[in-house]
Amino acid sequence: MDDQLITRFKRTGYELDARELVLKCVSLAQQFDLTAKQFAEDFEAFALNRKIATGLVNGGHLDAFSNSMNHKKRKRPPTEADTLGWAGNSWNDVEPDVLSDTSNTRRSRTTPAKAAKAVVMAPSPAITNTTLSSFSQRTQKGQVFSTLNAHLHFDDEAQEMQSSHMQRCIVVQRGVSSASSSQFMVDRLQDKVQYLDGRIGDFAAAFEDATGCHPSHPVYAACQEPVLMVGRICCDSEGRLNERSVLLEGSIELSNGMRTKLDLSKLEGFKLFLGQVVVVRGINPAGACIVAHQLYTAVPKPVVQTSLGQMQHFAQATGVKGLSMVVAAGPFSSKEDAAYEPLQALLTHCTTQPPPDVLVLMGPFVDANHPLVQAGMLEESYEDVFASQVIDRLDDYLDSAGSSCHVVLVPSTWDVHHHPVFPQPPFLPEAVPTRHPQQFTLLSNPGTFACNEVVVGVVTSDVIKHLSGQEVQRGPQGDRLPSFAAHLLGQQSYYPLYPPASGSLLDCSQASNLQLPVTPDILLLPSDLNPFAKLVPVRAPPPQGADTDAGVVQTVGQVVCVNPGRLTKGAGGGTSASFQIAPSAEGRAAALGRAPETNGSLAHSVHTRCKVVITRV
Repeated sequence: MDDQLITRFKRTGYELDARELVLKCVSLAQQFDLTAKQFAEDFEAFALNRKIATGLVNGGHLDAFSNSMNHKKRKRPPTEADTLGWAGNSWNDVEPDVLSDTSNTRRSRTTPAKAAKAVVMAPSPAITNTTLSSFSQRTQKGQVFSTLNAHLHFDDEAQEMQSSHMQRCIVVQRGVSSASSSQFMVDRLQDKVQYLDGRIGDFAAAFEDATGCHPSHPVYAACQEPVLMVGRICCDSEGRLNERSVLLEGSIELSNGMRTKLDLSKLEGFKLFLGQVVVVRGINPAGACIVAHQLYTAVPKPVVQTSLGQMQHFAQATGVKGLSMVVAAGPFSSKEDAAYEPLQALLTHCTTQPPPDVLVLMGPFVDANHPLVQAGMLEESYEDVFASQVIDRLDDYLDSAGSSCHVVLVPSTWDVHHHPVFPQPPFLPEAVPTRHPQQFTLLSNPGTFACNEVVVGVVTSDVIKHLSGQEVQRGPQGDRLPSFAAHLLGQQSYYPLYPPASGSLLDCSQASNLQLPVTPDILLLPSDLNPFAKLVPVRAPPPQGADTDAGVVQTVGQVVCVNPGRLTKGAGGGTSASFQIAPSAEGRAAALGRAPETNGSLAHSVHTRCKVVITRV
């Protein structure tokens, strides 16, 4: 081992020039059960943290390193192997048949270290661990936290319209996903300018399409009569936005990118945040201050419609009970350990009743904020933890749930085994080693998908929390949480806030993927704020031919907006959400042979036939 240590140290830029230092390193390596490579790598990490320059190593360096390793050893929670007295086992103690076990694809990926761990960690029948985790001792499991549309009931009436040979649920991605091959964080100034200016131009074009009026007046030009102007809400300083610090930044094409103060004193009410694009009807007497008479802050994407024939097909496929969906957001393991008990509890709950047609899991799956991750104390790589603790469990769940169930995985920027950038690409197929690849949908963050006719939008960045700290408003307070979701719909963006909140990791070169492709029927917004399930009105400017001077805003639909909460909170359990979506009335009538009222495309009206129950895991 002496020569190996000397060679390994030289590769890291450090040298052991004295025989007594080499012997001391050998002794320390044996004390901490490290190979020559591991010892050299651990010393290099220690030296970098302590800012020890490369070169000769002295006895003081090794003494400090020894103290550091002893401190880490004292902080490390005892493993099951330590408890059973097996900690001294080495790879040579593993039976040859264990190391050569390749009976299935999961086992074929097992390394000798993992195989040794599998043997080492196996308790003898006479010894059991009686310590219970805080999660296993939770007292409120199964308790209903909140319910939306509690009046809806789903029974077996008219079940004869269901066809057993039809696939119950078809999951299809909508919109464009971030490409995993893209160059992330190549965030140039021109990318930010193009993104922000493009949002203003897109909003102006959508407003013109909806109303027939083009907001073409420059924000800096004086005008004595009310005109329409378009721009982005900015702040006149680095502090928090308030009523008196609002500026309107025009587009490069119409206003040369200039900013002008926005006077809101004549408005009865408003809700504004940094980065919001608005159309202002007002005057600018001297070219230095716009006096707003009306504000138009929402121009949503079109509401999705589906043909009667497809509605009938989906109604026949699902029966009167319709679609079922379970949604949960990470973390999926408590702060006490990496046993993933909450995830297992969720999957067990899903199998104790008719399994849902769709299971939507939103990251983080391997949380960067987990104490064991931050301390570097996981015994497997992040990718292996994801595969063994998440994918293996999902495979077992699908084995029992059957081929009709579908799993949707959405990453988070807090996932340490995935790209830390927003917008975020989906997991690569090779990173999800499952036995049921046809039953998995790997979605980007943010992403949009359809379950039969129902369109679902999801973003795992905590945009609700970020908006709550930036919004300035006047007028009736009401329920603020749904109003934050309404901003996303009205701005046609999964993340309309700019500048982004600290830690959001926004990459403007990929920001085109933040745009909503359509107005979804269901919007999933996992957040650290209180879980909720609410109906959010979709508001739009006055239609073509209406008087824009009146400031009329019309409601064109409603979206089911849900924050399922976190599956784990600290060491205890959190919440998840269950959906039951009945087939449309028109599709059900057609499936039962009744004459339809129309043969054209139909609005989904999911808000009238969707029941949501948020429960504690």
